[in-house]
Amino acid sequence: MAEATSSNISVAVRIRPPSTKEQECVRATSASAIVALSTCATKHDQVFEFDTVFGPQATQEEVYAGTVGNLIKDKIYKGFNGTILAYGKTGSGERISDVFSLFTGKSFTMGTDGGSKSSLNSNSGSAPLCFSDGVIPRAVHELFHTRASLPSGTERVKVEMTYLEVLNEQVFDLLAKDASSAKLSVKLTEKEGVKVDKITRFDVSSLTDVMRLFEQASAKRKTAPTQMNAKSSRSHAVCTLNVTIAPDCTETISAKLTLVDLAGSERLKATRAEGDTKKEGIKINLGLSTLGLVVSTLSYNQGRQIKRIVPYRNSTLTLLLRDSLGGNSRTLIIACISPAQSNYEHTISTLKFAGRARKIKNSPVRNVISSAFDAAALDEENPRLKAENRDLLSQLKEGGAIAVNHAEISEDEYEELKSENYKLNACLQSAIAELTELREEKDRSDATLTRCLTENEILQQQLKEKEEAEKRWKKINKILYGPLPTKRAVIRLKRQYQSRSKQVARKSSSLMGKFTFHTTFNRTQRKMHHQTRNAMRQIHQNRCVPLLSPMKWNNPVIRTARVDEVDRMGNVRA
Repeated sequence: MAEATSSNISVAVRIRPPSTKEQECVRATSASAIVALSTCATKHDQVFEFDTVFGPQATQEEVYAGTVGNLIKDKIYKGFNGTILAYGKTGSGERISDVFSLFTGKSFTMGTDGGSKSSLNSNSGSAPLCFSDGVIPRAVHELFHTRASLPSGTERVKVEMTYLEVLNEQVFDLLAKDASSAKLSVKLTEKEGVKVDKITRFDVSSLTDVMRLFEQASAKRKTAPTQMNAKSSRSHAVCTLNVTIAPDCTETISAKLTLVDLAGSERLKATRAEGDTKKEGIKINLGLSTLGLVVSTLSYNQGRQIKRIVPYRNSTLTLLLRDSLGGNSRTLIIACISPAQSNYEHTISTLKFAGRARKIKNSPVRNVISSAFDAAALDEENPRLKAENRDLLSQLKEGGAIAVNHAEISEDEYEELKSENYKLNACLQSAIAELTELREEKDRSDATLTRCLTENEILQQQLKEKEEAEKRWKKINKILYGPLPTKRAVIRLKRQYQSRSKQVARKSSSLMGKFTFHTTFNRTQRKMHHQTRNAMRQIHQNRCVPLLSPMKWNNPVIRTARVDEVDRMGNVRA
């Protein structure tokens, strides 16, 4: 049926020229490398490698030749799908020429900032390109130029154009004449993949037709002024050119060229958006964050046996780009960055996104609708299948499984229901398998969340300890390296210390006096106890009376005398 190949997504980076007042934060060191200069947050320079890097002086023609190249001739006209996607933050293009009002952002690079003026002002479909024409006008010009070079190319090659925008996670048809029918629905089928129902298709035959439709659609596309961009796109735009090449002798092939102009990522603090513009910015960032998650997951799955589920369904944008990211397409991403130091974080984020996208491998398939050999094989197989069908119907009639004359449905309706039943069973089995994978992914996510919460608690505790240590260290630094006190403050501190020292000395002497008194009193008490005991023993044995000598309180003396030696006053007789 089709030839399957494998190729990585091609990534190119374009740096806009800096203004005289801006300080550069990135620099192109070669045709495939960018160096992000070091800052206070990053001590070392960061090096990023891509397929192609365009410096500030690169022209539109050089960008197209270095990115798209021979994609139209070698891929589209051979039956392979192609996607060209521009990515970057809002306002990544700045005015660099007062004469030409030249910009180098996403819209300028893609050529959607005003259309191809050369083709619109010309009545001929093969008008020469203008120097400011972007990737889209040049790709469309080459598409029809290659068609004109083929034998009977105008009759054999049919080109259809569709153009839609993703606004607030809803899809709108930018080529619809009636506003009521502009809202579309996106479905994912097994045979056709991503399908947009009831989208308007226009047959186009020249660059003029395409750019005129582009101009009409751009007028309908939602824009709003912000602090970052005077005409900021509030939606993602996807243009598709479906190419069908009729057979000259053998086969019929088809291909589609998808041209994507993403709305720029933005921060509400920087844009200062309010009301509906603020809500639109939130939806834009949601789609772009999901796009980044899809790219990260696809990059992670490369070369791994256990793969993660790619969250295509989390956003309408990623669902539309399913074939372009890891699917059936040759994809090219052009990342537009600003070299200004004020946009350093956005620039690094864009370069990291582009680096992850470069690791993704797509599997483009050659889309062959039919060939002469297939037609001959089908002609031979058709009679055999018809005969088998008649035999089966006759067997069913004889067995009574189907009463054709009395049945409520015909055999054809029965076969259709039977085939539809098979399809529904297959869809059910795939849904069950997908549900099982989602449950496993949820369990893994819950485990990851629990681990992250535990790590967060640990980090918070460490942060608290660090803050306390910093407070202590600040106090120490204030003491050690703080300003020297004045002479008056030194005298005041000296007096305070002297007064404190005297108080301590007084308390110390008082305590020492109390200690000495208690020591002497205890010693005297013990001495009196012994003398009293001895006197009582003598009184009991010798019938004597005790006599107290008038001594000091701390050195009493107890004596005894016989009863006949003591007078009535208690004095010893001479």
